[in-house]
Amino acid sequence: MQKKLIVFASKFVGIYLLLNLLYLLWISFLGNQIDGISELVAMVSQKILILIGYDVSLLYSDLHPRILFYLNNVNYITVSEGCNGVSVMITFFASILSFKGTAKSKVLFLSIGLFGVFLLNILRVSTLFYVALNHHEWFSFFHEYAFTALIYTLVFLLFIFWVNTYGGSNFNEDAGQ
Repeated sequence: MQKKLIVFASKFVGIYLLLNLLYLLWISFLGNQIDGISELVAMVSQKILILIGYDVSLLYSDLHPRILFYLNNVNYITVSEGCNGVSVMITFFASILSFKGTAKSKVLFLSIGLFGVFLLNILRVSTLFYVALNHHEWFSFFHEYAFTALIYTLVFLLFIFWVNTYGGSNFNEDAGQ
């Protein structure tokens, strides 16, 4: 069991570091441009906010790779590469890829799970705008703690679901490979 745990952890760390390095290189390559995922998160969040009655406009920063959310000429939140959920997606991706399971089931589960994380992140950005607008004193708590815990809990629960439903057991000595 200990050997299997070390193999899993090694795969996870290797995939996690590789994907983060590739993402860092991509962000560095873009320089002052906003990355596409951050832009998509901002645009979808804006559409949701407009649907619920907030006439939000987006402004692309000339100085930094970020998008600012404005309402009545006031900037309430910004979206940059740290806000797009990619780091959480990388954690989820590395977890599932490191655990056993068929390639077909991994592709399907990763697609659904990554989309779920993306949607939760859209909800996060939209809700953070609402909090910044209406309950500014709670913004830091929601931004730094509540939503981080919520999104990582989703990833953890998806991983547990994967292990119990598709992955079998990586660590049980009697389980077949």
